Amino acid sequence: MHKYKVTEFFYSVQGEGFWAGTPMFFVRLSQCPVGKVKGICTSWDGTRFICDTGQSYYKNRQVPRHATVEWHHYNEVNHELTAKEIWELCISHDACARLLLTGGEPLIHHLDELAALTPFGGQIHIETSGTEEAQARLLARKGFWVAVSPKEGCTDTMISLADEVKLLVAHTTTIEQLEQWYSKYSCLLSNKVQVFLQPIEDIHWVSARQRALELTLMKPDRYRLSVQVHKMLNVR
Repeated sequence: MHKYKVTEFFYSVQGEGFWAGTPMFFVRLSQCPVGKVKGICTSWDGTRFICDTGQSYYKNRQVPRHATVEWHHYNEVNHELTAKEIWELCISHDACARLLLTGGEPLIHHLDELAALTPFGGQIHIETSGTEEAQARLLARKGFWVAVSPKEGCTDTMISLADEVKLLVAHTTTIEQLEQWYSKYSCLLSNKVQVFLQPIEDIHWVSARQRALELTLMKPDRYRLSVQVHKMLNVR
């Protein structure tokens, strides 16, 4: 029986994107091939930033104080849980059985057993960089909600599977960059997938929030603003 390497689990509200404000049971899985041990990521537009899983985050602290609530070591494993144990924990907290898998990168972990044990009416929410498509067939089934936040190496297949897309916005991001990216994915429009603009929380985080707001207002038919409410509330 497979055991999942879990950094932490907790019951809280989704703080961003389509389901913001919705109670869910969160399971943070260990490790991510995008930022790797140092935790330096490259976003969809080439912007490099410090992610919240890796050594650089801890050493630099180039983030607003409220953002530190999410920081973890790359190899941090505090629990090894079976699919059955994860679902039992989820159901004990959330009667709606909304299980959110985050990380790290959850799609480097084999999710077949978790999917097979999904209770009736339950749903698995995936927070992914879109760079891992080995489990694409599994994600195409009912019972998954796929939130893609594209990083360097994000694949077209993963964008086509997205139920929502969260584009990280820097203080320098332009509307031309957004429109060029959006124009490559007609599937977003045809599938009515909502694209959220989410500011990067680094040393320019105040300007990045303002920029994300401005860009959203420029194209309200395509983009919506997503701010990480859970960090403002200082909760996980």
